[in-house]
Amino acid sequence: MTAYQQPGAERETRKLRTVFIGDAATKEANAYARLEIHRYSDLSFFLGESPAPEEPELIILFQSFSDQFCPVEIGRLFKKYPLSRFLAAYGPLCESDGRTRNLLPQSIRVPFWRLDQRIDREVEVLTGKAAALPLTATREEAVHFEFQSLVDPSANKGCQQQAIVFSPDAIWAEMISDAWEAACQSQCLCMHTLGNLGRYLQAGKGYNGQIIIDIDPFNRSLKDWLTEHISDPGKNYTEDFSANRGHQSGHLSPVESEDNILKQAATIEESSIVSGQILAATNWLTPRCRKELEQLGVNRLVCKLNLPELLDSVLRR
Repeated sequence: MTAYQQPGAERETRKLRTVFIGDAATKEANAYARLEIHRYSDLSFFLGESPAPEEPELIILFQSFSDQFCPVEIGRLFKKYPLSRFLAAYGPLCESDGRTRNLLPQSIRVPFWRLDQRIDREVEVLTGKAAALPLTATREEAVHFEFQSLVDPSANKGCQQQAIVFSPDAIWAEMISDAWEAACQSQCLCMHTLGNLGRYLQAGKGYNGQIIIDIDPFNRSLKDWLTEHISDPGKNYTEDFSANRGHQSGHLSPVESEDNILKQAATIEESSIVSGQILAATNWLTPRCRKELEQLGVNRLVCKLNLPELLDSVLRR
């Protein structure tokens, strides 16, 4: 009986036979709990070993640099284990392989930081809960396979959270919005300019939904916008408003009366948001950027391309 023919009940209770080849991560992630792991230092050694008593159900290659694996050995691996599931977890030095090399199919290539989530999907396949992704799958099919479990409305039944996605990148914003609406069955608005986002919040005073903000690039205008709109119970809005208008000394100009300043400050307070509503998404979070966001009270930070983590962060707020 092959790995794909075993009874569902048995596969649900036992650990799945898994082979790690290469320099695998040393931490024991939660995703590894369902795996019976056998480690091998390199692919040549694994292929040269006598066949295991039972065929591995999942084989994971850990790739640290380009051209680490021999094309002949990769071909032998696929031929020797035709019923196994395969993954190739790659590090930052292999990011460009998908464009410059085609040794490993795109359908099995996974960055290190997303491996745990992909293992969860493969466990679903091996336990009969999801259809398998073929080696010949396109990029679009691979993305759909990885994120399909995240947009199951039954998993988020009753979710009525509001959400806004801000990003100058319209395609990224629409992708996040579509994923949100599919997962929560509630509307997620897209905003592409800070001006439009500010006007929307001011028009709908008391907005208490989530705001997913693309902080690339984290420039002066975005910092000023966050400083102006994030509400801090201990913040002196009069002084802050004056400072933003260049009154470094704190004195009012003859043109602006104190009443006007207070009215405008009150408007800012009414249309402000709290830092906990914001989820900052970025491709590259530098220490300086993190420090500046934390000073603003923004502590929820995710990689903008890690859709599973992003959706999990907003759904668990």
